[in-house]
Amino acid sequence: MFGRNMATISLSYLVICLMVWEPQTKAASIPLCWSKCIAAICKSFDQVSPCTLHHVPLDKNALLEPHLFLMPPVMIWSPLEQFHSQLVNGLLCPTCEDAQPLQPHGWRDGSKERLEPRKIHGIAGTILLVGRIYKCTKGHESVGYNPKILEQIPLPNMVVPFCLWHKTGFSRQFMDMIVGMVSSGISISETHKFIKMQFCNQYWKGKSHFEELKNLHGMEGCPPFPAYVEWETECSSSSPSWHSIAGCFMFDFWSKEKLYTCHTQLTSIDSEETWLSCDHTFASAGMGANVLSNYFCMQTLRSFDHCSLDSK
Repeated sequence: MFGRNMATISLSYLVICLMVWEPQTKAASIPLCWSKCIAAICKSFDQVSPCTLHHVPLDKNALLEPHLFLMPPVMIWSPLEQFHSQLVNGLLCPTCEDAQPLQPHGWRDGSKERLEPRKIHGIAGTILLVGRIYKCTKGHESVGYNPKILEQIPLPNMVVPFCLWHKTGFSRQFMDMIVGMVSSGISISETHKFIKMQFCNQYWKGKSHFEELKNLHGMEGCPPFPAYVEWETECSSSSPSWHSIAGCFMFDFWSKEKLYTCHTQLTSIDSEETWLSCDHTFASAGMGANVLSNYFCMQTLRSFDHCSLDSK
């Protein structure tokens, strides 16, 4: 029992550390031209229909704002409108739990510094998550992706198209891709290299589109295209770190822990053995760093009995 508790605590601590630690995250305001586009998208959402992902159309006028060619797609999240048929009684305030339902009160659209949209990682690069702001009768404001608001949606968590952590976040499609790559045998370091290449391509695709459109309309006097370093710094579009990718895989494993346990309990093994032993799964070396040399786990047919970590 002691070993099982220690294993659970160790796994939980590891996942939390990987979820919180995001060394590459930079706090930077989005360009003004992005804020204007987001405001137009939010206005369209209020007037037409709840479309969740938007790409900014690029034409001749966009050449005067080169940053538009680097603008990520915008994901609109307004659960009260998007799940109105399931939320018959509306949403309650996460702060005071007032019986009166929340009312829409603006967007996290980048119009002010405190209203910056969340930047999450998608398959092809960064995604701007624009959440609806709600307000209760007592004046408390909450954004639509507040965890306590998400808990009120009477649908499985998989319906929510993103996962948010302390400093970063991922789209569901991105998480599925990460889990698929790591599960198929691709190392986390190689997965990180692939993802970083995808995020670099986001910049070069934008620059290529800008140059083609500039040559097509003969607008040689338009503002210069942002340098890669400037784009990465000002727009906070750097690729997710190795730790975030590892945490992404661990989070998926943690969320499916009950399914794995049920599967183990239902699996019958024609053997009188009461435990299984797995060899160490990885070994790494570092200069003056404490690293794990072995990871052993023993498992009965019905419970997770023991887990031990040996450090050099």
